[in-house]
Amino acid sequence: MSFDYTDFAPPPPAVFGRQQLIESYLDAILDLRRRDLPGKGDRRAHFEGLQRLFEVDLPVERPAMGSRNMLLHMLFRAADSCHAITTPWSGILEGGLIIQQFDNAGITEEVMSLSREISRLTQASEREHHNLIAVLMRGLYGENLDRTFTLEELRAADIPIPVPIRYLPD
Repeated sequence: MSFDYTDFAPPPPAVFGRQQLIESYLDAILDLRRRDLPGKGDRRAHFEGLQRLFEVDLPVERPAMGSRNMLLHMLFRAADSCHAITTPWSGILEGGLIIQQFDNAGITEEVMSLSREISRLTQASEREHHNLIAVLMRGLYGENLDRTFTLEELRAADIPIPVPIRYLPD
């Protein structure tokens, strides 16, 4: 049985801007590392299309230290760091057995409270990584990142609208 992963994702945004470019950039790096992800070709075409529209050239592999600009190196490191953010629950689809064992040990409330705090901090860290990536991109490409494009403009340019990796099942 095959799944249509578009069933797991919300509709695409009506307007694509800096945030969508950042998300597409992060996905492009992950797609190179995890070769088994469905929709990889569409995500790559989407990323390349957004780069053309924004007139940017973002590194999806680690730039050499002697590259034209250390901002590119730092941009990639920020993306790499963003990908490293997890919680102890990352990748767990069904936690029923784990929770049952917490219950048996009498630690469920404490574990869940700490887990919620870790999740909150993880989300805050991801937000700040996105902010750092945006600042580095602005340092590299200036006003190009202030552009926005409608969903219709992307479709007219034959840029596919893929399911972002964050909506794929682990």
